[in-house]
Amino acid sequence: RNVTTSAHTANVKDYGAEGNGTTDDSVAIQAAMDSGISNVYLPSGTYRIDSTLTLPDDVNLQGDGIDITILDGSQATSSSLTGGEHIKTTDETLTALPDLSVDVTKMDTTLTFASAPTVSVGDVIFIYNPTDYSWASFGEEGSGSDRPYYRAGEQVVVAEISGSVVTIKGHTHDSYDKDDIDMYRLVNPTRCTLSDFTLKGLGDQAINGITYGIYLTQAVDSSINRVKCYNCTYSGITVKLCNSVSVVDCHVEDDVILVDGLTNGDYGLGISN
Repeated sequence: RNVTTSAHTANVKDYGAEGNGTTDDSVAIQAAMDSGISNVYLPSGTYRIDSTLTLPDDVNLQGDGIDITILDGSQATSSSLTGGEHIKTTDETLTALPDLSVDVTKMDTTLTFASAPTVSVGDVIFIYNPTDYSWASFGEEGSGSDRPYYRAGEQVVVAEISGSVVTIKGHTHDSYDKDDIDMYRLVNPTRCTLSDFTLKGLGDQAINGITYGIYLTQAVDSSINRVKCYNCTYSGITVKLCNSVSVVDCHVEDDVILVDGLTNGDYGLGISN
């Protein structure tokens, strides 16, 4: 191949992408993202993506504009998409921290651990109550709408450390009994920027199951700008277990397919802790 990619920007066409709407460009685009070059450029065109694209850390994926650069996942199959996701971040690691020695009260600005935690300034700490329904009871057991995974918790960012006491940026948003919660640190979170393209998803949940357009999980200091996601059965953009992520000037929607005679409207944008 004739590579014209610079040291700062990887052009997906230099990695074999055609952008003609018929050739599956998934492998070529993934190769560009895995090249070690932070900025990955998608020139105008329609790029068929039949499998999941996984964003490495510190990658910026940029097209030429909404409806000018198009990623078309509508010809994928449910078996070819990891978790039903068209574009996803790498799953990161949560490392357990020592238990707290003091209960957390809403509006607290410090966390006191039983022993000095291994954290650094800027780290994201997860406060997590693993008990089913600890955040909210939704539906009834056995009803099909039962959601035991609605569990209490939140994220905080480390501002200062002094022995076993961690000062956080801002304050806590709820109160927690120290004996009810587990504490974790997010290890090597993903940082990325996605901008200026359209993503058409694999629709029709009755046939293809649940599909997601862009699925960011455990990302920090990231952004999605001027992106259109549509025709996914569950959500266009999902931001889950993330911290400091912005979604700006985007158009997102599900596939709005009728199921059992009703409009199956799920989520354009989903944000969950």
